[in-house]
Amino acid sequence: MGARETMAVSIMVSGVLCLLTPTMAAIHPLALATLRFAMGIMQGPAFPSLYCVLARWAPPEKLATMTTIAFSGMSLGSVIAMGSSQWVVNHLGWQWVFWGAGILGLLWTPFWIYFVRNSPCSHPLMSRHEQELLAPNLAIKPKRNVPWSRLLRCWRFYPAILAEFASSWVANQTTNQGPSFLKAQVGFSMEEVSFVLTVGQTCCWVTAFTFGLLSDWLVQGIHLTKVNARRVIHLIAMVMVVVGLGSVVLAGCHKWVVSAMMMVTMMGSSATLSSFTLTPMDIAPNYAGTLSGMLGIGNIGGFLAPIIAAEIVTQTGGWEASMLVCSAVYFLAGVLFLVTVTAEVQEWNDYEELPDSDDVE
Repeated sequence: MGARETMAVSIMVSGVLCLLTPTMAAIHPLALATLRFAMGIMQGPAFPSLYCVLARWAPPEKLATMTTIAFSGMSLGSVIAMGSSQWVVNHLGWQWVFWGAGILGLLWTPFWIYFVRNSPCSHPLMSRHEQELLAPNLAIKPKRNVPWSRLLRCWRFYPAILAEFASSWVANQTTNQGPSFLKAQVGFSMEEVSFVLTVGQTCCWVTAFTFGLLSDWLVQGIHLTKVNARRVIHLIAMVMVVVGLGSVVLAGCHKWVVSAMMMVTMMGSSATLSSFTLTPMDIAPNYAGTLSGMLGIGNIGGFLAPIIAAEIVTQTGGWEASMLVCSAVYFLAGVLFLVTVTAEVQEWNDYEELPDSDDVE
């Protein structure tokens, strides 16, 4: 279909499903669960589509910056949602949380279709200067027949999947389970929890931009190799996450120390937008969408984390062990990524599996 069309369908259908959420909730919990499952299925192609677009539209020397700009929309959306949802519920009713999000998705779709093209050379609004700037990307052409045998044998990509697994674990621990931890363990009110998470997501938004600019500066400004720039950014992220989670445990019930360290952890996690998140575009830009889909396997950490955390909290009666397990998972996955990461374009990036003889006939 192409990345542009896939993204448009993904967000448009997700918007429609979001509009239907209150209706399904009124019918039956299973109806709501089914709708949410369908929404997850429809949102799955969004990230691979974005990778395909960025691989062709980001100037090579600005790849990290443009990627963080694009992906920082997640943090911005979280800030707006967390900051406005309480007001919307109080003044308009809880249904408008879902109706408002659905309407935004539907309003966004035509703008995406109008402004975005799969390839720079097919965009009617491109200036000559822009065409010259993106000339190196003209060789990037997504192929239909993925060389799966070679791709699956590329063992150096698998640590990036593990890094995504660990990052999803941390995101769940801080954003999804964070409110329960802050309220039950530390004694925050819901208003204080909302404030901490909103400020934390705002800091993530700023941090993502900062690390994107830093990554590109490391390559262009001080001529660090691309792979070493990825290592430096991920090392900084590791330190922030591991120290942040460890400090949360040591801080006990000191509210604002815990809050500050939670924010440090969230900011460290957002820094990885300039490390392993770029791996698909670094090693195989022609197959960036496919590799992004494989990278998404790491999101398993997002639903394993609450199951394991619940068991640990039940067994120990506190959140400390859960935080330390999360920190250990992130540290181990990060070390493996630092040791094995590569930013070299793989030779199979230019390959394409030949169709079967029956298809040729």
